[in-house]
Amino acid sequence: MATTLGYGIPRSPFILSPLYAAADTAMDGSSDEDDEEVVPGKMKVSEMKAELDLRGVTSAGVVDRAELEALLLKARIEGKARPEILDTFNEQREAEEARTGKKPDFDWDAAKAGDGNLPGGVDPEALQKLTSSQEMMEIMSNPRLQELMKAVMSKDQDVIQKYMADAEVLQLMARFQKLSAEAGLDPSQFPPPPGME
Repeated sequence: MATTLGYGIPRSPFILSPLYAAADTAMDGSSDEDDEEVVPGKMKVSEMKAELDLRGVTSAGVVDRAELEALLLKARIEGKARPEILDTFNEQREAEEARTGKKPDFDWDAAKAGDGNLPGGVDPEALQKLTSSQEMMEIMSNPRLQELMKAVMSKDQDVIQKYMADAEVLQLMARFQKLSAEAGLDPSQFPPPPGME
């Protein structure tokens, strides 16, 4: 199974811990017919390593298959993702918009990782609800908010503290939470950045 990014996907600092049942499904190996989730035990070693790389987790020195599976499950549960996903998203979106003259549609299936979620553990249906809003896309495209997202993904506490003291960024995060609630998403699914609990 390929683990492609598609456009990559912008991550809110509040969508960094997957609190979805995907982790439970992955651990017990069960899945529904319609569920595209692939448990690590059913993946090739190369596929597990590719997904770990996608998530920014090194598998260097891991030689035992069981350890590799455990590492991938942990990365999925923690919602690990590379901060570069934001740059990829911006570059590809801008290139497509310049080429066609209109905002591109997002290929949700191409962006899914091996667990059926988007990088960082985001449920595609939940994010699709959020990104259908023009206001939400403007919020997620804000360069300052994206820098905060990257800092959260890389656990850069200095940058996180800087942006948490920024009134504009705090206002954007409040708008994000409001739009999330209006989309019918449980705000508890979007925990605050590390150190800001």
